[in-house]
Amino acid sequence: MHEDHSSHGAPSGEKYELSDVHVRIILYTGIVLTVTVLATFVVSYYFLKNLDETPAATRFKEPSIATAVGHEAWTTPVRLQQDPPAEYQEYKHGQTSLAESFAQVSLTPEIYRIPIATAMKIVEEKGFPVFPMIEPVAPTAETEAVPVETAPPAQP
Repeated sequence: MHEDHSSHGAPSGEKYELSDVHVRIILYTGIVLTVTVLATFVVSYYFLKNLDETPAATRFKEPSIATAVGHEAWTTPVRLQQDPPAEYQEYKHGQTSLAESFAQVSLTPEIYRIPIATAMKIVEEKGFPVFPMIEPVAPTAETEAVPVETAPPAQP
């Protein structure tokens, strides 16, 4: 009987596989990668921190083009929100008060705003409004369409 003892097969009677895995190499590679990542983070952190603390006068020694040509500061009517959550709450309160109030929206045609709860009660009691169906008018000799002459199709 011939037994094959390869480096990847389990020897007879053993319940595990032999292999050529070098645990030290994997461990050293993990340590080197961890140290490299940490060093990169520390260097980036200090670089960005020092960049922020550098005064603008030392960063830009030459005057800007806008200053050289006498350009004045640009002003804009755009207003940034000071407190977006509070302004949103104010907006919601305004919309809620509109949804819960009576008002005349337009004189011609007459359009009124009523609270949503009131509108729902009216629909519950009376149903949706039904408008009378207008029957189409049969065409007469005066209203019949007159055929329009069309140009002949283009010849290819």
